[in-house]
Amino acid sequence: KVQVVFDELAAYLLESGRKSEATLVVRDIEAALLEYGIVVVTAVSARALSAEAKRDIEAFVRTSYPHVQQVALRESIDPSVIGGVALHFADKSLDTTVKTKLEKLVTA
Repeated sequence: KVQVVFDELAAYLLESGRKSEATLVVRDIEAALLEYGIVVVTAVSARALSAEAKRDIEAFVRTSYPHVQQVALRESIDPSVIGGVALHFADKSLDTTVKTKLEKLVTA
């Protein structure tokens, strides 16, 4: 049922020329889910995460959000991050990627 709603919402935004609003809608939905104990986290890494890395991320999320009942992990591959992982939640982000660390060194 949830997937049908998302599909219809995505189709509506595309058909009405409001594609740019999709990110805002998704962020609002993720914030609402957080209130119900469902944490959606996007993990950005240079390559696919191992099963162990996924378990570690879920454990970290459960520590960061003690009230969580469910963790929904969404993976995104971005070779430009070089290594490490960036975690994006509805209400905050944590970036431990090599790319970000190098950028901070350059600007320091």
